[in-house]
Amino acid sequence: MQHFWSLDDLYLDCAWLTIGSFDGVHLGHQAIIRELVSGAKPEHAQTALLTFHPHPAVVLNKRKAANYLTSPEERAVLVGELGVDVVITHPFDPSVAALSAQQFIQYLKEHLAFTRMVVGNNFALGRDRAGDIPTLRRLGQKLGYTLMAIDPVVNGEETVSSSRIRTRLAEGDVKSASCLLGRPFRMSGAVVHGDARGRTIGIPTANLDVWSERAFPKSGVYACRALVDGTYWNAVANVGVRPTFESDQTLVQVEAHLLNFDGDLYGQVVALDFIQYLREERKFPNIQALLDQIHQDIGHARLMLSD
Repeated sequence: MQHFWSLDDLYLDCAWLTIGSFDGVHLGHQAIIRELVSGAKPEHAQTALLTFHPHPAVVLNKRKAANYLTSPEERAVLVGELGVDVVITHPFDPSVAALSAQQFIQYLKEHLAFTRMVVGNNFALGRDRAGDIPTLRRLGQKLGYTLMAIDPVVNGEETVSSSRIRTRLAEGDVKSASCLLGRPFRMSGAVVHGDARGRTIGIPTANLDVWSERAFPKSGVYACRALVDGTYWNAVANVGVRPTFESDQTLVQVEAHLLNFDGDLYGQVVALDFIQYLREERKFPNIQALLDQIHQDIGHARLMLSD
């Protein structure tokens, strides 16, 4: 997989294309990508996925906070694992937003020479989202491509979408969020120095420097699996403001205690896969009460992660 950060210097020949936000690369996105890859392969065509950063809804002030489920780099890796040849993360700004659907499609044709476009059936592009499915089909007849629109994926009784996943995370329901994603929800970051308080009470924790624009799950304690240098470790993670120790109740932090791990994690990247919500974050009257609860959390996490 090749990852480009702009269309401007990229020119392909006879590609199959999909366009969208693909934030989270959830089950619905995966269905579109599978259709793209499986259809292009017998035609010996390159597959290209075009997405944007920042998200158009953020630039157009239709979403207050970014709350990305995946960073652009993570998204590109996930898409590449599904077999896409070329990922383009194109900058989205007011000049792009001002392009009409036809102007934007002509721009794409110039750079990607696509003959087939595969999108979700509620997809639209261009100024005021005027380039809906019927419009894109008409443009295809004029500009030389065919369009395939894929029905949304339904999980249980709900349609899979990035916004639904964000809602589940805000509720602390990481299990349901994982079902919609098709894999555990993940947060990652380099381990940075904290106040070392966990080590002094015998429960060392890794403090993660998490991207500030990422979607955070509800504050609380979670059973997780931590990926460190290719090895998974069971873990207990706290997402929140650490009210027992901190007076600043606005700075949300992510810290994890890796069970049975003995080593130095500073500077390493740790990825946390969130498996199950354990309890809410709360303030304890003293260190011993906190320690007693942490040991209970560890015991519960061991049971949940033993399967």
